[in-house]
Amino acid sequence: MLENLKRQFAVQWETAAAGCAVMLGAWLTGVVIHAVIQGMREPPDEVVALGTCIACVAAAVYLLFVMIGQISLYFRVEVGMGLTRRNFCLTHFVFCLAEALGYAAVLILLCAAEDRMNGLLYPGKDSLADLVPYLCRWAFPGAAALGALGNFAGALLMRFGRRISVVLWAVWMLLCIGVPRIFEAAEKTPESPAGRVWAGIIRAASGIPRYLWLLLLAAVSLACFAACWTLLRRHPVDVC
Repeated sequence: MLENLKRQFAVQWETAAAGCAVMLGAWLTGVVIHAVIQGMREPPDEVVALGTCIACVAAAVYLLFVMIGQISLYFRVEVGMGLTRRNFCLTHFVFCLAEALGYAAVLILLCAAEDRMNGLLYPGKDSLADLVPYLCRWAFPGAAALGALGNFAGALLMRFGRRISVVLWAVWMLLCIGVPRIFEAAEKTPESPAGRVWAGIIRAASGIPRYLWLLLLAAVSLACFAACWTLLRRHPVDVC
């Protein structure tokens, strides 16, 4: 198994490096945009880690879609060359977990660097939010859960093809378009039914202890990896 794991790292390290490059590019873009915005304000009253926010979104999208594509590609390659499905799933999941945690670590370093840079460029200005402690608590479990969800979505696509792709696309559109619009409508009209429902959800979520959230994220990750194994253990290898 150790040799298989080394082979996974040797084959997939370029993908992980590309993810770090995407995060760095998104972070630099956010830093430049923030500098332009601050230059237009006289005087700048507060600063925000905009580069970190954009890098976080870029990392999440990249991680999700790379995991979806990787599991299908490397399943055909590795299992087609004789690796057992059990060994493939174990080594692939370990690498995916390490890749996701690596992105989380890079994101924390970028956030710390941006905070330091903002302190030097805008001395005496308050930061809108201190993201480093928040990321230290949630980036690692969140990245692990997101990577597991990406693998699960990829396994579903391998098993059910176009039949499930419509469902996954609908879920993606709901998360990207539907949820932000509901949140915006709830903020504008807090007394509306949607506003009251959203406020109730926020109150319920804020009352859940942190350790329960961590347990939930761990359970989601384990459940997704277990579902991937269930879907792939008898899946035929398409070498075309």
